[in-house]
Amino acid sequence: MVLLLAQPVLFFSLQAFGLLSISSSEAGIIEAITPVCVGILGIVILGERVNAKQFLCFFLSMSGILCLFLMEGTGIVGASTPGLVLTVLSVFATSLYIVMGRRVSRTIDPVSITFLMMLFGCLVFLALAVGCEGLDFDGTLVLLGNRDFLMETMYLALFTSVASSFLAMYSLKELEAARVGIIQALSVVVAVAAGVLVLQETFLIWHAIASVLIVAGVVLANYVADPVAA
Repeated sequence: MVLLLAQPVLFFSLQAFGLLSISSSEAGIIEAITPVCVGILGIVILGERVNAKQFLCFFLSMSGILCLFLMEGTGIVGASTPGLVLTVLSVFATSLYIVMGRRVSRTIDPVSITFLMMLFGCLVFLALAVGCEGLDFDGTLVLLGNRDFLMETMYLALFTSVASSFLAMYSLKELEAARVGIIQALSVVVAVAAGVLVLQETFLIWHAIASVLIVAGVVLANYVADPVAA
């Protein structure tokens, strides 16, 4: 149940509301601290070990997030504090999902886990759509008749939900949580590039500084310091 609540319910909700007030580039930068959160939760929940060098590297990554918050306070970045907070909370949800996925994948196959996650998310969000948004049969037909909505929803459902969840569960069956977490850092490159090239979002010097601090901390923690012991 913790896994199902973390992903997709909490992660999708927190990320969606966070993106209402910050850019996808900023969200991608913040998501890069996922390996830090995974490492900490891995210690607490799975008993994985992290050495002193890695802790210092984790703090280096956290300083990148602090940079974004400080620049938001001066009005330089232009993001809102609620949006930043919600996105950071979505990182925690993702990290909890990775760690719990590592635990349950030892006894449950990836296909079953993915099916349960998607079914649970479908029921929860359908209930919220009906109860909170007043979605009815006519409204559903209108949405399904919107080609752009349908195409984007199908992409999010099939690729960024089902496919990514299955691949994540499969990898967590073979690798420790910290190793899977480091791969998540690649999302910052994709998110920032897509935000600038596709959405024409502004990329400021402070975004670059935050990105360098976060990615540097993640890379140093996993390649310079000693590896995490499962």
